[in-house]
Amino acid sequence: MKINSTKTFLSIFCLMNAVLVFKYSYDLEGTEFSSGYLTRILLLLNGAGGLLFVFTSILIFLRYKFVKIIVFFAIAACLPLYVYFIMPDAFQYFSEGENSVKLSVVPTENIRAMFGILLLSITAIIFLIKPVLKISPVVGG
Repeated sequence: MKINSTKTFLSIFCLMNAVLVFKYSYDLEGTEFSSGYLTRILLLLNGAGGLLFVFTSILIFLRYKFVKIIVFFAIAACLPLYVYFIMPDAFQYFSEGENSVKLSVVPTENIRAMFGILLLSITAIIFLIKPVLKISPVVGG
């Protein structure tokens, strides 16, 4: 079986996303963040997106047709957590009751969230715009 270098690149890129997602989620597990009403859902979505990226990195070599759909859902699942760390006030309207503590943004979390959004944006450009990369099926050899 001949391995296509473009598919290998895409698979590595998916694994990079998955590593970032799991690292980001691992740092938040077991804290107050994982027990909140809205934040628990965001954390679960982020983990599901990471699993989808791992699944995609394997599926690229088997069935490339379905990869774009799965990557779209993985990006949609991971993006809300990063946005939450950049703009927490926007999510205040989705939570119940009033917040007794003023929401603040930690600069170090901001940098990691911005890097996550940047990586997801590059992934969206690479996977979801077909003319950028031309994938040709490789027949064994």
